[in-house]
Amino acid sequence: MPDHKSGISQAGVVFEALAEGGITRFVTLFQSNSSALSVGPVRSARPYFVSWMLGFDAAYAHVGGSPEALSDISSWGVKNMDEFANGGSYQRITSRQAPHNVYYNSRQSLPTEQTKGYTSSTFTSWPRKKDQPLKTPTANNVNITLSSSLYNVSYTYNKQFNTYNRNVGGTPEVDADNNKQVSPNVVIAIVVPESQDHLMPAVPIILNIKLLVVVRPTYSKTVVKLPASGQRVLITPTYLLRLLMVRLYP
Repeated sequence: MPDHKSGISQAGVVFEALAEGGITRFVTLFQSNSSALSVGPVRSARPYFVSWMLGFDAAYAHVGGSPEALSDISSWGVKNMDEFANGGSYQRITSRQAPHNVYYNSRQSLPTEQTKGYTSSTFTSWPRKKDQPLKTPTANNVNITLSSSLYNVSYTYNKQFNTYNRNVGGTPEVDADNNKQVSPNVVIAIVVPESQDHLMPAVPIILNIKLLVVVRPTYSKTVVKLPASGQRVLITPTYLLRLLMVRLYP
């Protein structure tokens, strides 16, 4: 069953991708002024997640990882907040079974991040624009098939807040940290080839993108079919993903 996640509704950018056996895993990025206190459950690092978050120059909280991911973290100079070396920044709750019980505590982690020099990030953000809702949104419902009925997601337009309410397996996804439904401003879905074992996204090369769908309440749903090469997509990061949810800060 999908994990009950804490802090996800308060993230600035969320990556979701298929992992082993059709489950999905996430990378959530937070600005320093985020109100999220507890973020989790925190799981192991994966190489594609390392490459995606590296573009944001963010400190990476994880619990161990695959050999390839751990090697990349070391060789690429990622700001490493591995639970095995920074246990004081994490807490293990007793109400959930391992490995679904590790949570990153933003207050407890602050002294460690400061000691390590992880006090700022340098990256180029996406262009921003003021939200101006359409009188008649062109995308009221978005359905994305990821693997099975447990993990397939849908988004329903929320006219009051000009966002998209997220549902997983037909059930509203509620942030366990604040009891609010996850509701991003922007949903981007990118269809990419899977690896040969069909367990995870293929090697992250921008040319592997087959289809890009951008959904935002402020303009029409956009579908971009990419040629074999040569077309640049400015609104996406330069790494592959199966699903990206973006919540823009005001």
